[in-house]
Amino acid sequence: MKGNQLIVGALVAAAMTMTGCTVTFDFDPLGNDVSIEGDWTINGGIADATSCANAGIDTVQLRFYDGVSRFDYPQFRFPCSQGSFTTFPDPVLNNGRYQTQWIALSSADVELGTGPMIVLDVSDYSVTHAILATADFVVTGTPGFNPIGSVGTLGATWTINGIAGDATNCASAGIATIQLNFFDVNDTGYLNGITVAMAPCSDGDFDSRPMALLAAGDYLTSIAALDSAGATVASFESEFTLTVGAVDHYNLMTAPFEAAIPTLTVTMNWEDALGSGAHAACDVAGVDTIVWALNDSTGTPVADLGGTESCAARGDEIVFEGLVPGEYQLYVDAESADRSLKWQGTHTMLVYDGMSDTYNCFYDQM
Repeated sequence: MKGNQLIVGALVAAAMTMTGCTVTFDFDPLGNDVSIEGDWTINGGIADATSCANAGIDTVQLRFYDGVSRFDYPQFRFPCSQGSFTTFPDPVLNNGRYQTQWIALSSADVELGTGPMIVLDVSDYSVTHAILATADFVVTGTPGFNPIGSVGTLGATWTINGIAGDATNCASAGIATIQLNFFDVNDTGYLNGITVAMAPCSDGDFDSRPMALLAAGDYLTSIAALDSAGATVASFESEFTLTVGAVDHYNLMTAPFEAAIPTLTVTMNWEDALGSGAHAACDVAGVDTIVWALNDSTGTPVADLGGTESCAARGDEIVFEGLVPGEYQLYVDAESADRSLKWQGTHTMLVYDGMSDTYNCFYDQM
C-alpha cells in the first residue's frame, strides 16, 4: 500500500453525559464507523525482519492523544516486520478528529523512534476508511532519542518569497506540507531527526497550544518543505540550540522559503490589412489605447491583472508575474485615438511551475 496519502487526523468521538448543568466528554476513539490502514519504514527503507532487527525495533504502536494524555490500544500494536496493517473492511474507530502518532518499541518496550504527530480527521460521516501517513522510524542516531513529551508547546512560521505561506504562494512554490524536525544536539549534520509535527503549507504557521509536544532537553531543529508526493523541496536548519526546560511555549525560527516567480510575457502582434502577420509598432498599427483583462481557467478575471493604458506607454508587450500555475486567457481590445475599436483578440496560455513563458499573440483588425 502507498502511505503518502496524508489523511491527517485523529479520531475523536465523544460520549456525552449530562448531570444537571454539568457536561463531560469521555475520550473514546474506538468504534464502528471507520476502518483504517497505515504503514511504516525504517530509515527510509522497507520494514522487514532484517531492517527491524538491525534497528532493534520489535513492535510499532499507533498512539492516540487526548490533550497530553496518551492512549496505546493493544489492537493497534503490530510486529515491526509486518511493515503495514489494515482493518478494512472492519470499522474500528468512531467518526471524529484525533491526534495520533506512531511509536517504535524494542522488545523491552523502550521507545526507539517516533513518527510525526498526525491529525487523523474522519469527522465527516461519509468517510468510512482512512489511510495514515507513512511513519519513517529513524533510529541510526542517538539510541532512545525522543524529543516528544509534555513540557513545551511548539510554534513555527514560514514564508514564501517573504510573504506568509498561503494557498496561492505555496502552490506556486510546489510546497504542500511543512515538517518540524528535531535532532539530537550532537547531530550537527542534521542526519537523524524526528518529525515532531506537520502542517499544511497554506496555514503559514503552526501552533500546538494548548497541546504540549516537547520533552525537556536541548535540540537542533529544522523546518522542511515537502511537495505533494512527500519529497523534500527545501529545508532550513536553525543555527542555535533550542533548550526546552520549564513548561512554556517554544517558537522555532521563521523559515524563509523562496520560489521561482512564474513570468508570463505577451507580445501583441498587430496584423496588417494584408494579414501578413508582420509585427508593427503601436503607431504603425494605429493603436492609441490598449484595454486588457486576464481570466483564469474558470473564466474569472484575475484580480489587479487587467487595465487600460496608452499603447505608447505600455508598448505592445504585457508582462504578468506571480501567476499560479494553470491556464489563462487574455482579452485585448486595441482602440484608435478616436476610441473606435481597431483590433481585438483573445489568447489562451499555460503557466507552469517556476517557468517563464513567452507568447506571441496575433490580433485581428476590426
